[in-house]
Amino acid sequence: MTTLSGLSRIPRGQEKLSQVTSIVEQLQKDITEKAFSISEQTKLLEELKILGRDPQNADPIFTKDGITLLAAYGFERKNQEALRCLANAMFLKPQARKLFLDKGLAPTAIGLLKSRDFDDQFLISRILFLLTYESKTDFTSLDKDGILSDAIPTDLRQHAQRYAEVGRQPSDTAIEEMALCELLKLTFNLTHFHPSFVPSLSSSIPDLFDILRSLQGLDPPMKPPANLAVNALLNLVGEGNEDQNSIIFPEDSPSLNSSTLLDLLQQVTGPQDASGLEDVLPSLLTLLRKIYKIAPESVKQDFHTWLLPSDSERDQPLGRSGSLPARLLQLSASSLSEQTRLSISAMLFELSGEDASRFIKNIGYGYAAGFLLAQKIDVPAELLEASETEDGDSVPINPITGQRLDAEPAVAGPPMTDEEKEREAERLFVLFERLRQTGVVDVRNPVAQALEEGRFEELE
Repeated sequence: MTTLSGLSRIPRGQEKLSQVTSIVEQLQKDITEKAFSISEQTKLLEELKILGRDPQNADPIFTKDGITLLAAYGFERKNQEALRCLANAMFLKPQARKLFLDKGLAPTAIGLLKSRDFDDQFLISRILFLLTYESKTDFTSLDKDGILSDAIPTDLRQHAQRYAEVGRQPSDTAIEEMALCELLKLTFNLTHFHPSFVPSLSSSIPDLFDILRSLQGLDPPMKPPANLAVNALLNLVGEGNEDQNSIIFPEDSPSLNSSTLLDLLQQVTGPQDASGLEDVLPSLLTLLRKIYKIAPESVKQDFHTWLLPSDSERDQPLGRSGSLPARLLQLSASSLSEQTRLSISAMLFELSGEDASRFIKNIGYGYAAGFLLAQKIDVPAELLEASETEDGDSVPINPITGQRLDAEPAVAGPPMTDEEKEREAERLFVLFERLRQTGVVDVRNPVAQALEEGRFEELE
């Protein structure tokens, strides 16, 4: 097998260890003697990178001296092959991350993040991203000068401007997209493990939404970097930060950003193959719910229009049309994980003011029952009677299906005989008694009530 680096084959066992040791020693010698040209250094580092892809018999790379050596070539001599080798080592062996931290190299990496070179940005972002998994890494102390807090928003703004200027051209921007993906992953992990960074990174919220708008038309809609931009927003958006409201809901167009996410939700939940929904839907739903909680009333009304069934859909049982609300109802009763299904229902419950009555009127008891049962929310009996729609339509609706009663098909066949009515009454009596004993629904048995009130006539 021939490789670009000049290796005729990939050695194994002791031969591989000897070759790795030899390359490391040559590079260490060159640190002081500077005998190699840049191209010769790069060739040796590329060979080391290839040999280090499998950590077995590549021990010298993962030692304190090995990590220090790679950092010297990557940071001081600005050799990208050294940075690639270093990032691979830190990915393959967590101990390499600890050695990197112990040598005090993290501040140097942070200082190099703000780079207009996308290769450097990609590699430095990955190195810092891997460091976020080290529980003892105190990024707040490492970034005492605020370099990281400034570099990430600056780099994200650069990407947003680039997308706005040239559009998305995958053939021309492969490394740029890779750099953006690593930067977004770093943003998410940093704000997740170190929430103290949220205030300083919140300035990136408009740029993240601009990036999402530039990525419209992806297939599938939530492939990287779109899903990573949503994840990055997750920790930045939240209650209790009044300064965010003007950023998320700009005065000239309050619904601009929320509509971007709602449109993305419509694309994600479309009629295409739903096999990947489990990977992307929960984060998008969580972000939408966070935004709804802090949204002004006008934006909340937009959420209702987008996500709750309209009166025109009640000509048939809810969930039968091809609209976004219908698709959400279908997914809430699908084979998706329980957590995802409950997340859909929870969002619709919040859109109903967290009121069981409005929730049932909005989506029908058939779709609401599972969530209400899981949350142990009592359902008064009167809610299961025909009622008007949430928007005040005077036409009664079926509380179970959400369909207008006047649109329900006429019952075919002859009317029930007295004997059939008696059997049905007995069956309902038993069912209501069982339902009452569960304690979940506060319901009074209508058959028993009829007996008490003298409205039940014994058949001869």
